[in-house]
Amino acid sequence: MRKRWVTGQSSPWVNNFRFTKEEKLSESKMRYTVNYDVETSTQNLVNGQKIIMVEKNLYHLESIGLFHQ
Repeated sequence: MRKRWVTGQSSPWVNNFRFTKEEKLSESKMRYTVNYDVETSTQNLVNGQKIIMVEKNLYHLESIGLFHQ
């Protein structure tokens, strides 16, 4: 089964997402870095990165970045 992250519309979509960094900041706080590709049916548009902070089972996006090829 392929995992996909839907952007809220049919195209483009997020594919090939992977956790590239995991940091334990405290007993109740973790930071994860996720890298991914934004694609359409014909091409890879950009590579992106999100940093997600998880604290006591709550999460928020710390930063969002897109890297054009």
